[in-house]
Amino acid sequence: MNYKKLDYFLIPFTFICFLISSYYLVADQLTLTNEIRESIAKITQTTNTVRTKRGTSLFWKNAHMGEDLDQSDQIYTHQGSTAKIALSDGAKINISQSTLLSLSQFSKTNEISVEKGFIIAELGDSKKEISIKLGDKTLRLQSNKAKVQITTENNQSSLSILDGSVSISHDNKETTGSKGQILKQKGKNIEVENTIAQIDFPTSGARVFIGDKTKKVAFKWSGTKSPIIQIAKDYNFKRIIQRKSLTKNNIELPLMTGQYYWRIVEGNKTSLTHRLEVLPEVSTTLTSAFDKEEIEFLNKESSLLLTWVDQYFNDFEIEINGKREIVSGKNFFNFIYSREGIYNWKVRPLNSPASKWSKEGIFIVKNPPLPPPVNLITPENDHEIIVFPNSKAEFRWSGRNSDRYLLEISKDQNFKDIVFSNTLTTNSILFRMKKSGKYFWRVKLIDPLNRETEYSKANIVHINLYDTSSIPRDGTKLVINRPSKKVQFKWEDLRTRDQRVVSYQFELSKDSNFKSIEKSASVRTNSIEVSVPQIGTYYWRTKVEIPGKEAYYGSPQRVTISPTPPPVRPILDDEVEIELKINSIFNSIKNIFTKIIDLIIPSVSASEETTQATIRWKKVVDTKKYYLEIYKDPELKEIVIKEEVSENAFKLNNFEEGIYYWRISTLDHWNRKSEFSNISKLILKLPEEVKKIENVKLNLPSNNSTYRGEKRRIRFRWSKSSQAVKYQLIVSKDINFETTYLMRTATKNLYNISLSKGKYFWKVTSFNKYNRSIESKVSSFQIAPKKDPPTLAQPKEAKNILIFKDKSSFKERDHLYFRYDFTLSSAKQEHQSYTVNAKDPIFTSIEIGNFSETNWGDFNSQLRRFSGKVFEDQSYGVLSIQSTYQYALTKSLFLNAGLGFSKFSSYQRDVNTVVSVDQTSILLPISIQYNSVFLENRNRLRFEYTIGKLSSMKLINTFDFNYKKNKFFSVGLGYEKYSASVESSDFTISNMMSFLRYNIRY
Repeated sequence: MNYKKLDYFLIPFTFICFLISSYYLVADQLTLTNEIRESIAKITQTTNTVRTKRGTSLFWKNAHMGEDLDQSDQIYTHQGSTAKIALSDGAKINISQSTLLSLSQFSKTNEISVEKGFIIAELGDSKKEISIKLGDKTLRLQSNKAKVQITTENNQSSLSILDGSVSISHDNKETTGSKGQILKQKGKNIEVENTIAQIDFPTSGARVFIGDKTKKVAFKWSGTKSPIIQIAKDYNFKRIIQRKSLTKNNIELPLMTGQYYWRIVEGNKTSLTHRLEVLPEVSTTLTSAFDKEEIEFLNKESSLLLTWVDQYFNDFEIEINGKREIVSGKNFFNFIYSREGIYNWKVRPLNSPASKWSKEGIFIVKNPPLPPPVNLITPENDHEIIVFPNSKAEFRWSGRNSDRYLLEISKDQNFKDIVFSNTLTTNSILFRMKKSGKYFWRVKLIDPLNRETEYSKANIVHINLYDTSSIPRDGTKLVINRPSKKVQFKWEDLRTRDQRVVSYQFELSKDSNFKSIEKSASVRTNSIEVSVPQIGTYYWRTKVEIPGKEAYYGSPQRVTISPTPPPVRPILDDEVEIELKINSIFNSIKNIFTKIIDLIIPSVSASEETTQATIRWKKVVDTKKYYLEIYKDPELKEIVIKEEVSENAFKLNNFEEGIYYWRISTLDHWNRKSEFSNISKLILKLPEEVKKIENVKLNLPSNNSTYRGEKRRIRFRWSKSSQAVKYQLIVSKDINFETTYLMRTATKNLYNISLSKGKYFWKVTSFNKYNRSIESKVSSFQIAPKKDPPTLAQPKEAKNILIFKDKSSFKERDHLYFRYDFTLSSAKQEHQSYTVNAKDPIFTSIEIGNFSETNWGDFNSQLRRFSGKVFEDQSYGVLSIQSTYQYALTKSLFLNAGLGFSKFSSYQRDVNTVVSVDQTSILLPISIQYNSVFLENRNRLRFEYTIGKLSSMKLINTFDFNYKKNKFFSVGLGYEKYSASVESSDFTISNMMSFLRYNIRY
């Protein structure tokens, strides 16, 4: 075995392992702001200006509905703003204006700290516990469907119980509060006070609706004789807007819409402060469609976006011509209509069954006006078309808002003798005429609603089919579609059976006198094709040359060369839907290579995919190129693609699924550009098969399993989904998951966490790279207290009985480790007549190990390899694999025994050469280890002796820094000596080493 060559692979492998270990060391910091964060609360509603601040961040940002709040996050409502949040344990909190609220979480208890302001908290049932900061005291509340109110002003806090009752724990004291009582901190104590009045209406958080005519709000309370009512715009009553002394316990007061705070005062005492919101009976205003707006549609089924505004509510009911729909979380509705008519619609909020409808709106859907008759473009009226053999005549016309056209060609102007009639989807046709003559042609348009226009005015066209004699004839007008197109000139063939040798001199001139010749050529046939330099009028003739006769010219022929009509505006389909194709970048050869690299760096072979689709449109004849533009919006403000293409198709690379808008224009061979086409909607969709995701199977904890102890570290494990890129683990204490106890996001199919006793339900949601998800089945487990062991009779004699103590003050968990050694080494093999010594030893050593806790006990497995130079290209070294079982004698003393295998090389001299011989050995390692703990650090001293052909003795001391964390470093020192008897020689290796070790728990 050549160890030196193996070193070339181990050194880069060691460096890669170090990079991977460094990543795992800081991975938690890199992902802190990503998906792994645990949500304590979620924002469910905001009005006006509400801001949040993350943990230790120095920056505030705008809050939005659905946003998660995490450990130490803060939320602040500005003046005139409110917010609502829902805690993960089920509590709901209404936050008033000018309020600063901090959230934190310790174990499973949420803590609320009102730094400033006013909140109302609905705590739920007694199973939930919540901590609330009151001054410098932290109160732990267990409620019986209680609603509490917390006010903080100038560092003075109070807690009012609006409904239900609460059990309060603080400083090892228990206090009970009920409806109408207030808790305040006085000195070091928390005192419960009764208020002077019980509020009947409106209670805190109530919404009162007022109409256009009646703008009074009724107030009612009990328990006072000479009350004073105070109404303010702020919770500290610095801006009192109503103050009245009364002799009764009810009153109606006029109030405008807005937020208010009110209380009853009698002498120096007050009632609880209650917050109310005055809202208009009709709060919803329709915005579009506009009242009595007339809407046209071209397709047989169209849609209209109906929108409205409401600053108070988020869920609505819409009624259109008597039919109702529920609209949740948005203020718009996409209405699909398929016929014309008058539509009445209205909207109301879903705050109660008796909520008021908005003012009714009306929009009118009607068919668009019938498009005008088409205009015939080419051939122009009373023009001649020269049709050569095997060629076709082109007919073209204009048209808009069309679905198809009906073309008719007749021999008479009354269209009784029709030679051609057909329905076309394009606005042009190339038609092969069978006979020369005078024809009439017309076109009718049919729109998408299947309505027909009148026929266009009929045009006359003269068809000349050339098959003999001279062409073009004198006075002919030729229309060509490009400057480079050649024109055929043909004349009478003067060759006879007796006279075969005849030549012709062709001449083309701009003037009839042929003073300047544009084209000239000598040919032996009676035809020639030449390209005409420019459009215009030309004259052409041929000079006939027959041997033995005098040459002569034929009579000049006049011909007019003109271009085809300019291009017209192209017509696109109103909507095009295309399925995106998914193409893998990695080919099969690269896949084989990346699978090998994936063993070292998994991210190298991550899936790299691109999307591709081809957009096509109807080919426009005589087009040199197309101008294509694709936008993200129908207003054509955000452009995505702007290209010039030569074909009527374009490949879309790496486009996302969604809706786009596109148009084209054309350029003909005369460099004349058309107008842009109509705007077409482009819908790109991913194929359904790439959106599929395989569900996972829950493996650990197994269903209905039981763990013993007050608190256990639970390992969650589930099967992998080949399409999943991440998983979401959800744990709850109720089977319906109405409240979430734990939610974590992970990229691997396992997660570890410590949980207290109780019954739990858990499931896993898998997400693929297209953010499609699927939930697994629900599994359950429980953590129950340990059972008391049965009482056994004390034996009379306790001699020779070893009583074991608690195994460890810290329960070791499964972990991997990687170790690199820095070593001074020597090697020697003594034969009878000579000795082989290591020369200038260069030592390389790595060790990879794993600690696993199983039902049968704790196992340590390790792979060790070290080597050094012996002679020239020879190297010595040892490769060993072993696994040991660990048994705790005491909490600090451990015994290990196991089995292993090693491979090493022995050496002997052959003439002047040192040769190596591979040797193997079965190993029986036995070791004893002593652990000692210093604060958060641990020292481990281990002595090991291995029995086998290659025996060894090791003394290793390892120091672990912060060893209770999931990832930690270790350093160490050690001495080891290997010895073997091989072929009448003694073989020894000794190493003095220091090492660096990195540990990862899982």
